[in-house]
Amino acid sequence: MYYLSSRKKKLAKKLFFMALTAVSIVIGVTVLTALMLGYSFNFNGTEGHVERIGILQVDSKPNGAEVYLNNQRHSTNTRARIAPIEGDYNLRIQKENYRTWQKQVKVKGGEITWVAYPRLIPNKLSPQSVLDLPKNTPLYTTKNSPSQHTKNQTKQNQNTIHNPKDSDIYTEHPIAKVAQIRQAERKNIATNNKPVLKTARQIKEEVISEALANAPKQDRHQIKQPKLWGKAKLIGGLSAGLISAAAIAYTAYSQIPSFSMGIVNAQSGIQASYPGYIPGSFKVNGPIFGEEGRVQINFKSTTNDDEFKLVQVNSNWDSESLLTNYVKDKSKGHYQTDNERGISVYSYKNGGAWVSGGILHIIDGTAQLGPDQIKRIASSLK
Repeated sequence: MYYLSSRKKKLAKKLFFMALTAVSIVIGVTVLTALMLGYSFNFNGTEGHVERIGILQVDSKPNGAEVYLNNQRHSTNTRARIAPIEGDYNLRIQKENYRTWQKQVKVKGGEITWVAYPRLIPNKLSPQSVLDLPKNTPLYTTKNSPSQHTKNQTKQNQNTIHNPKDSDIYTEHPIAKVAQIRQAERKNIATNNKPVLKTARQIKEEVISEALANAPKQDRHQIKQPKLWGKAKLIGGLSAGLISAAAIAYTAYSQIPSFSMGIVNAQSGIQASYPGYIPGSFKVNGPIFGEEGRVQINFKSTTNDDEFKLVQVNSNWDSESLLTNYVKDKSKGHYQTDNERGISVYSYKNGGAWVSGGILHIIDGTAQLGPDQIKRIASSLK
């Protein structure tokens, strides 16, 4: 009896830990999915509530116009990316010497709302010349014969546009008439000469109905399936559930960086990128940080205390300006230059730097990253 009781306790303990693991995975997947769908928790010091954030992408022609959302000026001009809480907003776009454009837009959480069609109209419109039609060009044809008009009326009609009356009978274009005649001939040939063909589905249903009607009637006995409630089935079901939950968690986790970058870019006003390549033992450490004109991603090693950060800021520097104003002082003259897809990548002790697309990229920290690793990080940024 003591042996059986001990086995039951062990089995109960295993089932408890398996259930606890399953519940933890489900909660983790739920939280990650909520973050991926744009949900966030806003705590203002006294109370907190859950909010859902969306992305509003605004553009105009010409661009460089000021963007106002509910009469509040956004930090960047068009093209602008904004990350407001879901809801209805009054969007206003204005530019000097152009008429103001505004509209009510609805921002949905976890989705990107595009407003890229506004075309601003100048305040002063300059007229443009239009070529006149030839005098003898008929605007329409009527059934009336030209001989019915007098010479004076004909001469007058050559210089003025005739306003058609309700009594005028318009004639169709000869090409349109030929097309209608050919279309009518095809319909007549299809309805008179061709037999009505049955579809494959109709033929299949007729064959099945005929076979069922001619089949002999037999007694059918219902076979009862035995109930399988063994321990093997229970453990197998829990294992399959854990594997499925882990797969869902990994899929959700892999989508988090790209969605987070979209929100941070909207807040910072720059087009920062998430690296497609990360050195083997390093993982993202904490949330992606963004402020006006600057984005920072922190990485930490899983095997030791090494860490580094990737900072991206708006800059008007080129490679030569970067080398003169930053790299030489930072590296104390000890640096290596590599060319990657037309970009000069500077590597030095504990870091590197390069300029691409008007954005300055800086890697800095305690991690001993080699030139090849820094070059791969630079080439993996989209």
